[in-house]
Parts: sequence; structure tokens; C-alpha cells
Amino acid sequence: YELLMSVFDDSHYRAIMNAQLQGDRLTANLDKILQMAMEFEGAGFLSLSDFADSLQNLILKQEKESEAQTDIEEENSVKIMTIHQAKGLEFDVVFVPFLEQGLKNQAFSKCLFGEKYGVAAPLRSSGSEENGGSYYLLDRLKADQRKKDLAEMKRLFYVACTRAKEALVLTMRLKNENIPDETAASWLLQAHDIAPPDVEDDERLDGILITRHFPESEQIEKDQNLPIFKNLPQLPDLTTSVDPDQEMQIIADSPQGEIFSATQIMNYDNDPEEYELRYHYGFFPDDYEIPAKFAGQEDRALLFGKVAHKFFEQYPGLNLNQLYNDLEIADPDIRRQISSQIKKLETLAATSPHLKTILQTKSYRNELTVLMALGEDYLGGTIDRIFMNQEGLWEVVDYKTNRIKPGQLTRAMSRYGIQIGVYALLLANIYPEQPVYPVSLYFTELDRIETRQFTSRELDKILVDIQSKILGMKRYDPYNEAGSDQKV
Repeated sequence: YELLMSVFDDSHYRAIMNAQLQGDRLTANLDKILQMAMEFEGAGFLSLSDFADSLQNLILKQEKESEAQTDIEEENSVKIMTIHQAKGLEFDVVFVPFLEQGLKNQAFSKCLFGEKYGVAAPLRSSGSEENGGSYYLLDRLKADQRKKDLAEMKRLFYVACTRAKEALVLTMRLKNENIPDETAASWLLQAHDIAPPDVEDDERLDGILITRHFPESEQIEKDQNLPIFKNLPQLPDLTTSVDPDQEMQIIADSPQGEIFSATQIMNYDNDPEEYELRYHYGFFPDDYEIPAKFAGQEDRALLFGKVAHKFFEQYPGLNLNQLYNDLEIADPDIRRQISSQIKKLETLAATSPHLKTILQTKSYRNELTVLMALGEDYLGGTIDRIFMNQEGLWEVVDYKTNRIKPGQLTRAMSRYGIQIGVYALLLANIYPEQPVYPVSLYFTELDRIETRQFTSRELDKILVDIQSKILGMKRYDPYNEAGSDQKV
């Protein structure tokens, strides 16, 4: 997230996009990518290469990612949008045009992949050019791909038709009364046993009013004298001119103002070598499994963790159906499982003395992002909830939704020790006048709360320890030319 923010800001990319036609749409898409990056970072121990893989999977997967919405709720205006963008929305009247259009012909010049059959690419050997390099496996994968594309077309047609609350207008253009196969027009007319030559104008069948001809619309003259903004900075003015004959100079540089999170420090403390592989080389043994999770269904435990945090953040007003739409959870089995788990949380919130203390306080903040300066760097984290406890002290609570047994609690608390210390430092940075700084972890699986509180003197020691760990993390490139050979 921070990297993308820096790229967009330093390159003036946001300003350039905003100056284009439909600039609000383009800049909203940039904000959507930033939001995706933030959510991805919060999903766990993932690298930059994982995020790049997940974006690539979004580009290639069948269900395309919709563009960001801009002013979609504005009243008294016509909304023109893709069907993907309309998911979860409803309108009084909906128009769906071009029902006669089918799948576009795709040139399969690149290799195709099928989960069942593997990889196939067009052949360019002698004699194969006549049929486009085709052979059995490639033809099979093409057929499977077409089957998937048709299923996606049917799903989108269903989504489009169910956006209407009062009236749905479907339009198509048929040449010589012919209905193109494998189109929304053919599915609709065949389902209602409608043959265009046999239908009278303005005839009603199965509750459908069929109008065969429309009057010609008036010609609308388009004003070509559109205003041009002369005061916008031009790209050449924002870049330094370069002499093509001048030799390229390599400028030594190293990151400054880095933000170190509690999770990042905790992972370094647990295994420095693994930290180096992940954060500096973009490699981790589980990398082969992570892209599969984000290419298909999300891991259910991770998904439940997101929903549980939303439950605590919005308690007692969580709209579960709206949350399903926001997270695009359509699988009925997953919905039933999550609904069952949310009911358990609702029972806990009503009966657990621990949760009552946390959730029923009047003074609190949820999902609070805090930064604390450490020299030229920053220590940062997002706190699930900060609230005033019964002793009149501000306290941090972090929800842990992972499955854990009572015998594993001591080990878990030891593992989260760095994170607890970081949260205590952030709390002291906000409220330095407190005598002690309590931090609690609430384990939903056990209905168990574990609290540690720190004095200012203890936090001084923790601060020194964390600064030492950050210094150790800076052994690695790109922070230091000496790389990991330098001793700390």
C-alpha cells in the first residue's frame, strides 16, 4: 500500500489520470487498487510478489473485477455501468441492450491451461499451419474454455435481469428474424417459446410486452467544442530533460522513513532467515500454495477472520447480508458456515463477561491505525479496539480468531509477545500520562482473554529491544550496501 501510494504520488499519476476523459472513474480505480493492497497486507504474511500474482489472477480469471463506483447513489440520474459493477445494486427500471451479441472470437495464440488436462499451445510445425496449429488437446481446452465463457455469460445475464425492481427492458436486433445461437436472445426466446415471425407488434406473452419496432430517435448534435484546461501541468514540465548523449549515472539510494509493523518485527524475531527470504527475496516455501487461495476460493479460516473482525467492529449492528455482498460470498455452504459461527459470536457477546467488558464500554475506537516515530523510521499498527476499561485506563484489545486449544495458549502468548509490546508502545505514545498500559488478546475459540500491562520503565526496555530488531532487519538489502554480511 505504501509503495503504491509513493508511486502514484511521486509520478503525478493520479493528476494525469484525473485530467483524462472520465477522470473520476480512473482515479477511483486507483483508489480501489490501493484498498485491495491494504486488504491483502492485512491478510497475513505475504510478499509483494504474492500481491502481483493475485492481481494477475484477477486479470485472467473468468469473473472480471469490476471498476470502482463513482457517485453511484446520486439521485435523478441515469446510471450506465457494466453488469459486474451493478452487482448488489437495484434500480426501478433497468435496460439491458445487445442481447443478440455472443462470445467474441478469441485468437488463442498463447498456450491454454486446464486443471484436468494440463497445458497446450498451438503448433507451428510443418503442415500444422493450415489448421491454425490445432490438435486434439488444444481443441479440448478451447472447448472447455468456451463452455466456461458461456456459463459466465448466462450468470451475467441473470445478474443483469435481477437488478430491476419495477420494470426490465431487454433489447435485441435480429437480422432476417434469425436468432443467433448461444446468446442471451436465444436463451430468452427459447425459454418462453417465442418465435419472432409469429409475434405481433405490442403483443404480451407470459407477462412480457414485446415491441417489434421502435420509432427512429431524433438526431442529437454533439458539441465538439469541448473546453480544454490550459492550466494543467504537462508531463514534460514535470520531468527533467535528459541529454541522450550523456552517460547514465547510478545514484546510490536507500529507503528512508520506513514503516515497520508489529507483524513484520514478530516474523523477523521468530526466524530472521525466513524473514529475509520473504521480505527481501519474495520467496517462501508456502508461496506455491498462496496464489491458489487467491485465484479460487479464499481460505475459509481467513475469510471467517475477516467476518469476525467486522462483527466486532460493527457490533451490535452488523448487517450480515450486506457483508456477504461486500465480500462477494455467494457460496451457500460458506454462508451457512459463517452464519453459524457469527451466531456463536453473538452468543459470546451476550454471555461472556470478557466480551461484555470490551464491547459495552462507552468510550472506544475501532480499527485505529497508529504511527510512532523512531528516528527516521516509524513503528505502526492497526489496533482492533482501544477502549476505556473499568479502572479508567485506555486499553488495547486484539481479537484472535484462529483455532487454538487451551494447552497451546502459553506458546501463543509467547509468539505474540512482540506484537503485544508494540501495541503497548503505541498506546503509551497516545496516552503518555497513564501509569500503566494494558494490552489484551481475546481468543474467540476459547472465550479467553489474556492481559499484559506495562510500566513506562518496562516500555523503555521494550523500545530498546525493538530498535535493536529493526537495526537487525536493516542488515539486509536494500537498506545497506553491505547487505547481510554487516554485523549489528
